[in-house]
Amino acid sequence: MFIKIAHARGFKGNFTPSTIKQLAAEGFKKIPEEVRDAYLIPKYLVENELPERISPASWECKAAGKLMAFLLAD
Repeated sequence: MFIKIAHARGFKGNFTPSTIKQLAAEGFKKIPEEVRDAYLIPKYLVENELPERISPASWECKAAGKLMAFLLAD
């Protein structure tokens, strides 16, 4: 679902591990400072444990999705 939304908003790249890490980092920056600390564990998982094979079932990929979701907020 995220891929469809991202493409509808103009993202035309591939969702490789390096791209996902970059998008998650950009999403983390958009999180309001008041609640940003609550997202430090997902940030850590994405930066340090994201697998090379992307699987929607993995905790690390779910963490990346949580962070990337902030890129979709207007």
